[in-house]
Amino acid sequence: MKIILYLAMLGISFFDFRYQLIPDVFQIVLIINRIFMLHGEGFLNYILNGLFLAVPLYLLRIFMNRIFHQDCLGGGDIKLLFSLGIYFEPSQSLYGLFLACIAGLFLALFYLQKHKKIFPFGPCICLGFMLMMIRKNVY
Repeated sequence: MKIILYLAMLGISFFDFRYQLIPDVFQIVLIINRIFMLHGEGFLNYILNGLFLAVPLYLLRIFMNRIFHQDCLGGGDIKLLFSLGIYFEPSQSLYGLFLACIAGLFLALFYLQKHKKIFPFGPCICLGFMLMMIRKNVY
């Protein structure tokens, strides 16, 4: 079951980088996989962990859209953060998000110099959470 988490994050990274879109099927696979990993026990706590990560970023998205009058963070990224947030404790999720932001800064600098177009954040989110899992020895 853990391999599904890694494969989904890899698929999300490639798909988002290529098409700048994260299909909902990836989030559904991640959520169903988590339900099977928990065997239905304590799933409500992990739903709250996912909301702990996704809701503030959704509010930040609304705020930033009003300031800049354009999408600064896509809805797929927020759904991805929820889907990954249900796998981890809040401190681990925040650490993964922090690493994702650091990866996003570095990758965007190199990417924007060559391509001059919107940089997808989904691969950075997946990279940040993979680095967090390696660093914290989770899964």
